[in-house]
Amino acid sequence: MKCGAVIVAAGCGERLKAAKPKAFVMLGTKPLFQYSLDIFLAHPQINEVVLAVPEEEVSSFSKTPYKIVKGGATRQESVTCGLAALSPDCEAVLVHDAARPFVNAAILDRLIASLAQKKSCIAAWPVSDTLKASQEGVITHTIDRSSLWAAQTPQAFPVAILKQALSKAAKENFVGTDEASLVERLGVKVHLVIGDAGNIKVTTPEDWTLAEAVLKRPL
Repeated sequence: MKCGAVIVAAGCGERLKAAKPKAFVMLGTKPLFQYSLDIFLAHPQINEVVLAVPEEEVSSFSKTPYKIVKGGATRQESVTCGLAALSPDCEAVLVHDAARPFVNAAILDRLIASLAQKKSCIAAWPVSDTLKASQEGVITHTIDRSSLWAAQTPQAFPVAILKQALSKAAKENFVGTDEASLVERLGVKVHLVIGDAGNIKVTTPEDWTLAEAVLKRPL
């Protein structure tokens, strides 16, 4: 099975309030996107990697062992651009958000094992917080968390399935919160694969502070 990866690093990251696109802000000694990119490039079962970046950043890359594409205005558009850049014989793809710098090889291993069984799947983590539903600021009921999972990335699919899901969404002007929500609309089962509690998403300044603290932890 030839497996590719699309890493989405094209967002502006408004909530981070940075002077440049979020994925290009330096976290420690490397830009944010580089952490996850390095994991994918080093994995022996990932045959090719596509990095989707903002248009103004494309020229900052010279010769690389991965492909660079201009991302779109939305995550869906960026993923569509990334998929188009994969080799025609690429059978499966992992889509990852560059805002999750601490993805690890073990997560990729589990997703690829599921893909090998022709399963669409996502990394996810069981919800541990008590969840409340509310109306006008007043709790209406407590939600049973026993069956709830927090979606992470990577999210992994046969290429043909994800292309079909993106095409359907584009035709119907549907914007999903992740790739799985698009594939679900095809009636395809999407399986949960254990992610990692440390596979955090950096969105706000508070998240950035946490990420910096993670980097400083002793090994």
